[in-house]
Amino acid sequence: MRPESGEQCGTVLVGEDPEPERQQVTELPRIKPIVTEYRRQRRHCVACGASTQAPWPATMPPGSFGPRVQATVGYLTGRIGASQREVQDILATLCQTDGSGGSIGALAQAVRAA
Repeated sequence: MRPESGEQCGTVLVGEDPEPERQQVTELPRIKPIVTEYRRQRRHCVACGASTQAPWPATMPPGSFGPRVQATVGYLTGRIGASQREVQDILATLCQTDGSGGSIGALAQAVRAA
């Protein structure tokens, strides 16, 4: 920001300040979860009536949470020592991500086992 006129007399100011005073403000970005929905269809054979369902894509992670959510739960429960209820609250408050106490516990156990 540059002042346009002097505070005392109101005269137009010219020139550049070679060393302007600086102030940096750090802010965290709002975390918005990325939810990917996978679908697979079931179809029936017109000849024999048998039902066949497509497989899930090989790229689909197992379970309902991706690797970054799993790593975050592992860090919070393992390194920080947060309880399952605290992790559930942290994920809801900071990450807008819902996870039941049971799913948090299962994720924490899976990360410990890995």
